[in-house]
Amino acid sequence: MKETKSIKAKKHNLNKHYNEWRKISWDAKEYKLKILNKIDEVLDFLEETDVVYVAQLRIRIAYSIPAAEYQIAEKYFLKVVKNEELFANNPDILETTYQGLGDLYFETIQYDKASDVYIKLLKINKIAVLLEEDILQMGIAMVNHSKGIYHNKAEELLLFVYNSCVCDEEMDHLMATETNYNLGLVKFKLKKYKEAKLYLEKALVLYKQRKWDCENIYQMLNCISDMVDNKPKSAPNY
Repeated sequence: MKETKSIKAKKHNLNKHYNEWRKISWDAKEYKLKILNKIDEVLDFLEETDVVYVAQLRIRIAYSIPAAEYQIAEKYFLKVVKNEELFANNPDILETTYQGLGDLYFETIQYDKASDVYIKLLKINKIAVLLEEDILQMGIAMVNHSKGIYHNKAEELLLFVYNSCVCDEEMDHLMATETNYNLGLVKFKLKKYKEAKLYLEKALVLYKQRKWDCENIYQMLNCISDMVDNKPKSAPNY
């Protein structure tokens, strides 16, 4: 649809406001937010006529906001997410949005929200490759977090990586090692001992190939054998 002169004029003024906003220091927060409110008014108006243009500018704004003001950035990311179904032909918009939103939640230690967003990111068509490493590191962080409340989410993330297309014979050796070990670890922490044993035994083989210290794996396997099989196994004989 051809743009009217009115729409072109609004976009021109919007770009001027945006460029002005970018130059304002966050030390002048009140004035910076005042300009941002003007930008919001025009974005809301343009949303029905050019949702892609609006989304792209909202993403640029969100990425320009410092971590200390993360709630403002979150608002802009979520406004893009709200129109997710409209971006079927623009997967880059969803990729950039979910990546930024997931990183924001991760950096602010909102692990439940971060894991949900990262899994959503992996499910988006055409961008599900090359992202598993980020998800893996997220899962590892949640496994090792002091609060056990994150273990179920960590398990979900790690299983998603394990079951993804990269978890085949061509999977990166280091990634396979970390995935199997941390899946075994989180299932051990969740007391799913029989499932933990399967992943830990795979991890043990990979650890030996990398000449890594296997003592922690042996300890968990022996503990599982003691509780489940009633037959502890020593490290040298396992």
